[in-house]
Amino acid sequence: MSQKEALLDILKQLYTVSGFRMTLLDSNYQTICSYPEQTDFCKLLHKNPKACDICLQYDHIGFKEAEKLGGLYVYQCHFGLYEAISPLYYCGKLTGYLMMGQTLSNSKFDREYTYQISEPFVEDKAYLKVTIDQLTLHSKEKLAACAAIMEICASYITFTHQVESPTPDFPLAIKEYIHYFYYRPIQLNDLCDHFNCSKATITNAFKRTYVRQYLIDYRLKQAQILLKDVQMPIKEIASQCGFTDQNYFTKVFTKAFRVSPTAYRLQLLKNSQHS
Repeated sequence: MSQKEALLDILKQLYTVSGFRMTLLDSNYQTICSYPEQTDFCKLLHKNPKACDICLQYDHIGFKEAEKLGGLYVYQCHFGLYEAISPLYYCGKLTGYLMMGQTLSNSKFDREYTYQISEPFVEDKAYLKVTIDQLTLHSKEKLAACAAIMEICASYITFTHQVESPTPDFPLAIKEYIHYFYYRPIQLNDLCDHFNCSKATITNAFKRTYVRQYLIDYRLKQAQILLKDVQMPIKEIASQCGFTDQNYFTKVFTKAFRVSPTAYRLQLLKNSQHS
């Protein structure tokens, strides 16, 4: 089981016990994993850019308050849903957040308030009522109890170092990963799973286009080395360097060196004969 799968398993178990949606985020507020899917109510509201911005603003306030407290922060969002946040740390440094929520209390007032405050942002009023009726209801006592359990799980994640902080040498670590696994198909998700972080964290440290170009450049350098072996077929060289398509390999090689792999090999052969 990968580290990300282990974290997702924790979220699933927390959901089973509490009935609250659980989300794990990195220090940039980007989702690493969550369970279950976002509620239909939140999906509906987020179709409206203004409503989505309000939700994000309240979430960011919650993250900052949890960070100030150094522990659990329980709050009610603009649209009346209850949520709770616990910060995560690695060697004393903030690395992310564990969040639960998207629920209402079991009071009739909360349900009515949620409809009144969200109604201006939604055109389909009938469907809005349906999505509010689908929201889980919990007593404030259960909310507090589940939040306390979540905080214990956040402490466990912190103490077992399951959400590490990217180091100043994070881009170098990405390069080393590429150097080691260049022969495999590598996607951005593979890097996220390996380093246990979000796509935003990867792209901020090592831009997406650069990751892809760096990977291609490194593969081509390895291909140049293998082309010295005149006995190795071009197709095999392409495969060993992580190119699943020989035609694509020839295309990018020719673009990079202004000569095809076959012609490059012939040049190497001629140079060796004259030396």
